[in-house]
Amino acid sequence: MKRTLLLLLFSGVLFLPNCIRCHCPAVEDPYFDVSNIQVGHISTMSGFINLDEPISKNEYAGIALSLDVEYLAATRMINPFIQSAMACSCPDPGDLGAKHERFESIIVTTVNDFNQNIQAGDTITSMFSIRADLDTTSIDAFIDGQEENLRSQWYELYLNGIPENDSLGFEVEVQVTLSNGESYNNRTGAVFFQ
Repeated sequence: MKRTLLLLLFSGVLFLPNCIRCHCPAVEDPYFDVSNIQVGHISTMSGFINLDEPISKNEYAGIALSLDVEYLAATRMINPFIQSAMACSCPDPGDLGAKHERFESIIVTTVNDFNQNIQAGDTITSMFSIRADLDTTSIDAFIDGQEENLRSQWYELYLNGIPENDSLGFEVEVQVTLSNGESYNNRTGAVFFQ
C-alpha cells in the first residue's frame, strides 16, 4: 500500500510541470532579416535632431543607424518533461537577432565639404566610433571583432570631430554591407550648426 501511494505521489510530482504550461504561440518570430536602413542625426541632449532648427556644435553627437527588419518565423520544440522547470516567458520578435547576417562594412561618406582637408565625397568612417551592446569602439574594430550575427536593430555612430563648413550643413551618406552580400545606403539630411 505504501509502495503504491509513493508511486502515485512520485508520478504526480514528475508530471506536475506539464499542468503548468506557457501559452506561447506555436509559431514565434525569434529572428530578424535586415531589409533596409534608416539614418538620422542625434544630439547629446535630446535624441534625434530636428533638421529645421540649427544646433550647437557642442550638442551634436553623431548618427543613429537603425535597421529595418522583417521577422522570420520559426517553430520551437518544447520538451514536455521540462516544461516549467524555470520561469515561463515567451520571446519577443527578433530577440535572437539576425539569423544569417553580420556587418561586412559600414562606410560613412560626407556629402558636403567637412573642412579644408576633407572634401565632399570623401569617406569619413574613421572619424566615427560605434556604440553597440554598451561598448563604444571604432567601426573597423567593431566589424573585425564580431563573434556572432547581428543582435541589435539600433546602433549609434559618434562623430569624433566637428565639421568646419557651416554654410552647406553637415550631411552624410551611410552604406551598410552585410555578410550575405546585401547592401543598403541612406542619407541623413543636412544639419546646420549655430
